[in-house]
Amino acid sequence: MTTTAYLFPGQGVQRPGMGEGLFQRFPDLVAEADALLGYSVERLCLDPAGDRLTQTLYSQPAVYLVNALGYRARLADGTPAPDVVLGHSLGEYNALEAAGVVDFTVGMALVQARARATADVAGAMLAVLGLTRTRISGVLEQANLSGVETVNLNSDLQTVLAGPTGEIAAARPLLRAAGAKLAVRLNVSGPFHSRLMTPCVPAFAAAVPYALLRPPRIPVIANTTARPHTVGRTGQLLVQHLTRPVRWQESVEWLLDTYHRVDFVEVGNADILLTLVRHIERDRNCRLTELTEGPAMPRLTLDDLSAFLNESTDDDILVHLTEADLDTAFAGLGVDSLSIVELSSRLGTAFGMPEPDDVLEDLRTPRRSLDFVNRRPFDGFAKKAS
Repeated sequence: MTTTAYLFPGQGVQRPGMGEGLFQRFPDLVAEADALLGYSVERLCLDPAGDRLTQTLYSQPAVYLVNALGYRARLADGTPAPDVVLGHSLGEYNALEAAGVVDFTVGMALVQARARATADVAGAMLAVLGLTRTRISGVLEQANLSGVETVNLNSDLQTVLAGPTGEIAAARPLLRAAGAKLAVRLNVSGPFHSRLMTPCVPAFAAAVPYALLRPPRIPVIANTTARPHTVGRTGQLLVQHLTRPVRWQESVEWLLDTYHRVDFVEVGNADILLTLVRHIERDRNCRLTELTEGPAMPRLTLDDLSAFLNESTDDDILVHLTEADLDTAFAGLGVDSLSIVELSSRLGTAFGMPEPDDVLEDLRTPRRSLDFVNRRPFDGFAKKAS
């Protein structure tokens, strides 16, 4: 039996034009959100400038509404209803709404209270790709960057840090020098899930309508525990959510261990979380293989590489690695860039070649990546590939 798990993305996925085509399908829900917030979310999202979408006060309610609309559209279009739900960071509020713990209005009121409480907290977040968390901690400790914390535990090779803006800026070149494939500021305006959010806790805790939180109809995996929400603890976990890390990798692995056959469905137009799930599954399977069979040298043929590079449905799914495009590439955590990290690593391991810098600098699309591999004059490459 297959379990259907819905995934809801969080803050960072916001961009001008999001929700286009959904607002007209569910006008009553949109009107409900507008009445509560006091402004038109549709106009906010469809404004080409997108100035206010970069601000926490507006981006969090907008993401919550568009997620809710996308969820309803999925069901209306015939996608099977979820058996279990989980959301990344802010997306957890949509997961709770989908499971009936809150109705739409209560969920929006909670998100609005969260946005108001956290909007003015100064700080930054940094996505780090290609380093283990142990290595990251060592770099931060050696540099005495004690204000920087691990706040999103997304996969073996992706971690998100948060802290004071100055310390985040100082950490970036150090992590690159330590071997990080990429270390990029996220498109958010605060240090979410870190202790810098502690001053926000009293105001938000006072806004949580504990009496209105209902038992979930289906399991909701909590970011802070990587286990299902339990009756009576949801309000407490939402408050803790402000200052505790998102344990995303553990949450996905718990789902895979518990339900075995899981069909993941990501709400929205991107596949940010689905891509991350694929990497978690791949890393998990490698660890299980090593435990049962011992380590083995991976072999990668050009056909394998072609299939791997073309997992994406869009030629532009691999990031455009130019400084001008980094914010866009990493919108919503930037997990698609893990494809490039893995490509570089697998090339080095499977073919015994050094990881070429231009794999990370020049590739723009899966097709260009494959062209690069086919043209690359590495000694012995053709023989090993064949």
